[in-house]
Amino acid sequence: MEGASAANTINNLITALGLPATVIILGVIAFFVIREVRQENASTRKSIESFKNETSKKIDELKKHSDERDEALTARFEKLEKEVKFIQHDYMTKAEHYQDTEGWKTEVQGIRQKVSELPIEILKLIKQV
Repeated sequence: MEGASAANTINNLITALGLPATVIILGVIAFFVIREVRQENASTRKSIESFKNETSKKIDELKKHSDERDEALTARFEKLEKEVKFIQHDYMTKAEHYQDTEGWKTEVQGIRQKVSELPIEILKLIKQV
């Protein structure tokens, strides 16, 4: 309906003012509309450029932060890798461990036996003197 209304208005202008005056009026209106569109276009371009700059800055900050975290993680991984290599190098099986430490209980029992016999030995030495 708006198109029919605009056409009716233009027809009334042509009838009232004549064709040359109507064309001039429509040209002036078109000029202002086009100027407004160009201004909006420039404003939109500035907004887009600003958004691009802000986004680039944010991405650079995030990349820097990510790189720092990557370096920290890499350092931790290297440290853990050294620890794993150390553990693998010095790894002892359960059987080897038991084999190396199997006599300690016997040795402790022998020491306890000698400690418990010590008072008796001391008394024997005292009697001999």
